[in-house]
Parts: sequence; structure tokens; C-alpha cells
Amino acid sequence: MAYFQTNGKISDNILGNLWRQINQEFLPQSQYDKCGLPTIERYVFWNEAEDAGEVEVWIPVKD
Repeated sequence: MAYFQTNGKISDNILGNLWRQINQEFLPQSQYDKCGLPTIERYVFWNEAEDAGEVEVWIPVKD
């Protein structure tokens, strides 16, 4: 399982930026591949009124 976390302003596209980092940096440079199990996005905190969020992404991987 690969675990990623981000937090900050929602308007700064924190979730999109995290996925971009996972797909364009981490996965191509690691020995891991996504396996057929579901990916989990856990919204620890998400408040659009305050423009603040914290998200975890859990990706089942195989090497």
C-alpha cells in the first residue's frame, strides 16, 4: 500500500496536485504498479467555506 497525504487551500488544487505528483513522479520512478484493487481517498478535513482541506490517498500497489 502506498500512502500519500496533502493539506492546504482547496483553491490551490491540493487534491489534483497530489494526483499529478503520484502519477507523474512517484509511480514512474518507483518499482511499484497499481494493482486491481480500489484506491481510497480519505477526506480527513474538507471545508470549502474555509478553503482548507486535508486528504489521504491510499493506493494498493504491487512490485
